[in-house]
Amino acid sequence: MLTLTKRILRAWRSYGYEQAFVIGPQGSGKTTYAMLVAYEVYSHLKQWLKQKGFKDPWDAVLHYITFDPRELMDELHSALERGYRIPLIVFDDAGVHLSKYLIQQGGESYRLVMWLNALFNLIRTICAATIFTSPDMDVLKELRKKSWVVVEIMKSSKGPRYREAVVYTKRISASGKVYVSRKAVDIYSLDLVPQEVRARYEEKRRNAMKPVLEELKQMLLAT
Repeated sequence: MLTLTKRILRAWRSYGYEQAFVIGPQGSGKTTYAMLVAYEVYSHLKQWLKQKGFKDPWDAVLHYITFDPRELMDELHSALERGYRIPLIVFDDAGVHLSKYLIQQGGESYRLVMWLNALFNLIRTICAATIFTSPDMDVLKELRKKSWVVVEIMKSSKGPRYREAVVYTKRISASGKVYVSRKAVDIYSLDLVPQEVRARYEEKRRNAMKPVLEELKQMLLAT
């Protein structure tokens, strides 16, 4: 079992909360790692999956991996209204919609920032864990601060299809100094995600890219 999986399951069972930031170069295996953690988490919660109507753990993984937090807004509201918690949500490529530069854009972007800050101040009520993946840390300051676990994805000497996930934890002293401790190294294969699941993920990713590219196109036409 992956180290982050253990932490998330512990948070789920104790009404706690874990927030992790997964970093590494593009194409390094960040999303694969996040999906494998999510699969392990949901594999241990079969009764919850049955209650929510998911056919298997991978079905839940694909549902709760999102590129735009607004996609899950209705479900988060439903969880609050009905009094249930979601075990884990993965925000993939967080830098696209959760960039620290959003607040400078004003308008809808500014309102999104305010909503996100409020959401993550209260999220433990409706969610046991969140994972953010991004090539860098250019995301909203409040999200960076609250990510007490940072996972760095690196190449592994085991082979080209393997990666090492180096798990660090942070703590802040009374004086405000941040201390970082290396806790574990997990080795995983990039081939553990089934091809059918990978294909469904890629389709979801392409659909998420369309509005981003359309917005970029409109910006270029306006210049």
